Amino acid sequence: MSNPPLFSALMLALLLAGHPLQATQVPMLTTPGKPHGQHHPHDKLRPDQRIMVALQHMAEGRQGEAMRTLDIAAAKFPENAEIHAVRGSMLLQQNKVAAALQDLETAINLNPKDIKAYVNRSHAYLKFGRVREALADLNQAIKLNPDFVPARFNRGFLHMNAGNHQSALADFERCIAVNPHAPGPYFNRSAVYDALGNRTEAIADMERFINLAKEEKSKQAARDILKNWRDKATEATPESTS
Repeated sequence: MSNPPLFSALMLALLLAGHPLQATQVPMLTTPGKPHGQHHPHDKLRPDQRIMVALQHMAEGRQGEAMRTLDIAAAKFPENAEIHAVRGSMLLQQNKVAAALQDLETAINLNPKDIKAYVNRSHAYLKFGRVREALADLNQAIKLNPDFVPARFNRGFLHMNAGNHQSALADFERCIAVNPHAPGPYFNRSAVYDALGNRTEAIADMERFINLAKEEKSKQAARDILKNWRDKATEATPESTS
C-alpha cells in the first residue's frame, strides 16, 4: 500500500477551485484625476463590470484593491449573487474562511443554481471539519451539472478518504471522461486502484499523471510513489534458484 500522508498532502494541493481567479483581459478602467467632489470613475459600473475590475486587480497582484472593489460593489448591489460568490472565493483563497462562508451562503441564497458557489462553500465547510455539509453541497452541484469536474473531483476525494472506494472510482472516472487532459483525477484514481489492490492500473494512472502534470514538485512526488511501489514489488518477488 502507498503512504497515506503523501497521497493526502498532494491531493489537497490538487483540489480544484470553484470560481477561478483568472481575469478576462479587459482594459484597466482608469481616468485622469478629477477635481475633488466629482464622482469616482467606477461609480456607474454595472455589477459584472465591477467584478471584472476586481479580477483584473487580483490577476495583477493588487489583492487589496480587488477586495476594496468587491466590498464597494457588495454595498451598492447587496442582492447580486455573483459579487458575493466571487468575493467569497477570494476570501477563501486568503484563508478567511468564516467571512468566505458568509459570502458563499449569501450567494447561494440569492442564486441556488450557482454550481461554483456550492463547490467553494463545500471547501469552506471542510475547513471547519463539516464533512457531511461539504458532501451535501458537492451532491447538489453534481445534481445541477453531472459533468462539472471540480465537484466530481472533490466528491471523489471525500469518498476516498471515507473508504468508499467504488464511489470514489466512479467520480474520478467521470472526471477523466469529461476532461482526459486534467492530471489530478489520474493521480487520485491511481490511489483508489492501489487501495483496491489493483497495482497495475494504479501504476498506469500514476504514469499518466506524470505525463500530464506541469508542477515539478507534484511530478516528483508521483515518481517517488512509483519507485516505492516498484521497489516493494521487487522485494516481494522470490529470487530464482539455479
